[in-house]
Amino acid sequence: MAFVYTYNILQIPNVAWSSFLQIGLDFKPWALGIMSTAGAIMTLLGIMAFKRFFFHTSWRYIYISSTCLSAAFSLLQLVLIFHLNRAWGLSDYFFALGDDVMAAYINGIQFLPVCIMYMSLCPGGSEGATYAMLTTLGNIASCVAFTFGSLLSHVWDVSNEAIQGEDVGGLWRLSLLTSCLGVAPLALIWLLPHGREEQRALQKSREKTMIGGVIFLAVLGASLSWTSSHAILTVLGEG
Repeated sequence: MAFVYTYNILQIPNVAWSSFLQIGLDFKPWALGIMSTAGAIMTLLGIMAFKRFFFHTSWRYIYISSTCLSAAFSLLQLVLIFHLNRAWGLSDYFFALGDDVMAAYINGIQFLPVCIMYMSLCPGGSEGATYAMLTTLGNIASCVAFTFGSLLSHVWDVSNEAIQGEDVGGLWRLSLLTSCLGVAPLALIWLLPHGREEQRALQKSREKTMIGGVIFLAVLGASLSWTSSHAILTVLGEG
């Protein structure tokens, strides 16, 4: 769980990217809708690909390879920012669409190992409550990552005005930073079991610690407090 939480919290989004697509590249709402739909379809295909081809593959290998590929596709944002794709004869939209759907496909492959891990941790008789708590921790980590992305957007000027004025100095730096941060959790890959067999062996060892449980609840509470306070301050600031 420590790895999953750390991994999710460092998948920090580039919160200015959507604005760049709409303002900098003049993508229409319907075009963004097609990208979202295509991404959802590719996520489903990624889940199916894991079940068909990678079900018995080491979880560590899946995370290492998928994270590196995700970082590579994330770095391709720089190609769009500097319009290098136009020199290659590729339109902005189809390049962005290809980048987005491939990233969604990789995320789909990553999705099932976490679900299997969560289900294996659920004790008999309280499967629903335990699974909900575990998924909540992962989802909260993603929310915290989004708040970090919002804070990082203030480091450089990535405002709508800057994008409209074709000042992309802050945008490319933010894209580079978020792409590099996404790879950082691999330093803790040793915390992730290789697969179901290793996880079962860890569970059968019956090595339990109250400190681990306290840390789990403390992190969950701190994450909830952080995201809630950030949301409230954002609303008050806009008001």
